[in-house]
Amino acid sequence: MSELNAVLNIGEEVQAGGETLNVLPLGFGRIPGAVKLVIPLANVFRDLLVDWERLEELGNTAKAAASSDDTANAAKTFSQELQEEEYALYMKWVEVFADKSENIIAFLAYALMKDRAWFDTIGLDEGIALIKAVVKVNKDFFIQKVLKMWLSSPTPSTSQPEDPEAIRGQTS
Repeated sequence: MSELNAVLNIGEEVQAGGETLNVLPLGFGRIPGAVKLVIPLANVFRDLLVDWERLEELGNTAKAAASSDDTANAAKTFSQELQEEEYALYMKWVEVFADKSENIIAFLAYALMKDRAWFDTIGLDEGIALIKAVVKVNKDFFIQKVLKMWLSSPTPSTSQPEDPEAIRGQTS
C-alpha cells in the first residue's frame, strides 16, 4: 500500500490468488455501476457490517474480561459466547452466500476490476478477506449511499445483477 494510503487509512491490502490487491474506495466514476450491482445486496452488506461489529464487540469484551480479577471464569464464559456467536454467524453467512453468491462475486469483480473467472481460482479464506476489505474500505458508500437508497425505496430490488462486464463498459 502506498505510504499516503497507509497514513490516510483509505485502503487495505489483501493477499488473494497469488497477488497483493490494494483495495481502495470506489472512485466517483465507478459508483453508478456499483450501485446497480449492490442494490440487490444492500441488506446483505448492512447485516455484514452489523455482524462484524458485533463480533468485534464480543472480542473486545472477552479481552477486557480476561484482564479482570476473575480471569479464568470470565475468559471461559466470553470465549464460549464468542464461539457460539461466531458459529451462528457462520451458518447465517453460509446461507446468504449460497443464495447470493453470484451477486456478491459480480460486485467484487466490478469493485476490484477483476474478471469473474479469477474468483474461481481463489480460496474461500481469500474470498472472505476480499469481501471484508471491500465492505470495510467502502463503508461510507454502503451506509451513506446504498443503504439510504434501499431504506427509502418502497420495495427494494431483489433482481439478479446486470452483467458486470456490461456495467464496466457503461462506466469506464
